[in-house]
Amino acid sequence: MMTQADIELLERYIDGTLAESDVEPLQTLLRDNAEARAMLRSLATVDFGLQDIAANAATADGVDGEGRPSLPEPNALATKRSLPLYARTLLAIATVVIVALTTSLYVQRASYERKFLAVSAKSDRRIGKITGLGGVVMWTGDGGRVTSDLSVGTELTGGTIEGASPTSWVELEFLDGSTVTVCGDSRLTFSDFGQKVLHLKEGNVASKVSPQSAANPMLVHTRTAMLEVLGTEFNVESEVDATSLNVTEGKVRLKRLSDGRTVDVPANQRVVAASRSELTPQQIPESVSRWKSQLQVSPDRVLGKWIPKTNGDDARLKTIPYLHTTPQGQLMTVFAAGLQVSDGDDAFVILRPDSRIRVRGRLEQAHSVVFFGVTVRHSIGRHGGNFMTFNPALAPDGEGRFEVVLKARDLRLDPLVARLKEDLAATPIEMIVEAFWCSTPTDAAGLEIVEVEIFQSGNK
Repeated sequence: MMTQADIELLERYIDGTLAESDVEPLQTLLRDNAEARAMLRSLATVDFGLQDIAANAATADGVDGEGRPSLPEPNALATKRSLPLYARTLLAIATVVIVALTTSLYVQRASYERKFLAVSAKSDRRIGKITGLGGVVMWTGDGGRVTSDLSVGTELTGGTIEGASPTSWVELEFLDGSTVTVCGDSRLTFSDFGQKVLHLKEGNVASKVSPQSAANPMLVHTRTAMLEVLGTEFNVESEVDATSLNVTEGKVRLKRLSDGRTVDVPANQRVVAASRSELTPQQIPESVSRWKSQLQVSPDRVLGKWIPKTNGDDARLKTIPYLHTTPQGQLMTVFAAGLQVSDGDDAFVILRPDSRIRVRGRLEQAHSVVFFGVTVRHSIGRHGGNFMTFNPALAPDGEGRFEVVLKARDLRLDPLVARLKEDLAATPIEMIVEAFWCSTPTDAAGLEIVEVEIFQSGNK
């Protein structure tokens, strides 16, 4: 466990005030304290374009003559005093993590996967390409090879796309300009042999479909329904026992598999296909700006380990391990939990300029780094980005319980997708909240979420 003295030592290094006598203790801390190294790895996922500065400050091999982690000179960061503490923290962290995580094993693995993608693209007929990407996304190609070495512009030949974390998302563009966006912990199999066929195994997908021929409409299969699409914009969510469809433009024909009934869903309407529900399109309800989680009622639409209510404790959601990508393209494990906010059954939740997000939870380690964020989308269904913050003023009590209120306008676009900022929302304000999520770098943090509430400051 990190002590207050350890934290102060890191702060002096971050601020550029590290004394010469502090260098060796800091090297020892980074070498021997797994929690400190994990904290730095997690913070390295936030990138403000400072990697070049950090790389120049690091030594060539990242260690000194005695095998200890090398550090830039204490005054290397002092020239950056004009930067806010938030940015200077990331600069110092990037310096250590870039060196610590660059291993020959990863380079070999990434090189192998790139070769596989190149061979696959040449030997098979491509049907589309990736036009947007965030978080860890896995692709299983026709040959059965699973890879996460994907980037914007990668051409695909069909297969299965799967998000590996609550913050994952990928946008695919077919040759005719039709696009599908998969978000969060979703899994989509796609093909196009003269007719586009999608199988949404779980999760949700937003689509903007170019006109298709009546003889070969796009088909979308879920566990409980089949959709026929000739050209429209829609969002579909697949659960174990139900399919929710929202149409924003055009018309979609839905067939319920349990009884074969079909229904045409026009623009601005929605329908839920479940075995015991009425298969009748309804007007998409007006959006709301207030929402509260219901963990005490059900674990539905959550990512994490749900723990039911007991005599002494509220129901809660514990973080579980997920893969994450650092700005340098490295894979690492973080511990995350998430809750779906806007779904196919209820009104969409919108963030307003004065919106607040109240989070109640529990931490086993008071000084743990905690990230909080939301995934948002446009009203037409297009992905809007992940917006986040970290380490707000958490003050756990003696039993580790905490309550924090986040301002929606303070959430920043995930720096991992800064290169795509022209295609994403500039702010989460006036956007639909798809999900709320949180994460920590280590399981030792013991992060659990008890309740999440979205409200406007004037209404609370």
